[in-house]
Order: sequence, then structure tokens, then C-alpha cells
Amino acid sequence: MTSWKEIEEQFRSLEQALQYSRVDGQWCDAGEYWWIAGSYDPYSRKRFEAIALIAGEKLREALIKSPNPPQEIVTETDPIRLWYKGIWHISKNLKYDYPGHLLDDKGNTIGAIHAGHIDRIAEASAIFCLELSLRFPDSPPEAIIGLKPEFHGISIDLKALCRKLKKYFAG
Repeated sequence: MTSWKEIEEQFRSLEQALQYSRVDGQWCDAGEYWWIAGSYDPYSRKRFEAIALIAGEKLREALIKSPNPPQEIVTETDPIRLWYKGIWHISKNLKYDYPGHLLDDKGNTIGAIHAGHIDRIAEASAIFCLELSLRFPDSPPEAIIGLKPEFHGISIDLKALCRKLKKYFAG
């Protein structure tokens, strides 16, 4: 299984190529649509989408195991859109655009169109991976912080914890 840190590094490797790229989203009664805008390098875009696919599946697995997972995310069937919705709803990194109106053939308003965007999508995704590594660690918490059962409760080896955190964040 790929770790959040490995996925973060993959997204970071695309920061330069996708520095002016964003993800645009639009949702209304007529459907929901997400697309990458501002990317002129098709290979970097495809690589980003492949990484987002992996990240979206990993996020789904983590959320399903958590109590009260956000339904607007876990019910998404497309892992890439699930990733975008995670950045939106969990990381709170979506900027709302001006709403619009759905019109019928006669020009009458029949609904609303909502839109938003996530700037610098590779950077936003890398940061989201860091956030997720804290919420959903790749190792069980007791392995990360060195929990030891004791007669009067649980003890923590703080030196071991500091060494592990230093090693984890240093790469």
C-alpha cells in the first residue's frame, strides 16, 4: 500500500509543471462536473490524475473505516472526484465562484448552478496528504507513538516517539 508521504511526494514532483493549474468544479440539478484547467502539459495532467486516482481510493478506504464518514465524499463513485471533494470538504481548499442560473428554452430560471475551483492543484493535493497522514496514519497509532501497556495504564516512550516523528517527516 502506498503511504500518504509517498503520495505527497508524487504530488510535489508535479508542482512546477502544474503551478498554474487548477481544478474547476460545477454542480447543479443537471449534474456535477470537474476538470483541470490551465494545464498545457498533457503528460503532467495525466500523471496527476493517476496519482489522484490512487489517493482517492486510499482516502475512501480511510473514510469508510472512520466513524460517521462524510457522505458527500464516500458516496462518490469516481476516485478522482472523491479526491477533489476531499480537498473541498475536509481540507476546505475550494474557492467558491459566482453562482449562476439554469434557464429553460424561454429564458426562465429553473435552478441554480454552483461553481468553485481549487488553485495550484498539485500543491493543494500535497498539503492534503500531509493533513491526511495525521488524521489517518499509515501505521497504527500505538506503533507511531510507542505505547506500552503498564499495570496502571499505558506509558509512552517520548524519546522513541520523537525519533520516529523526526524520521517520518525527514523522509
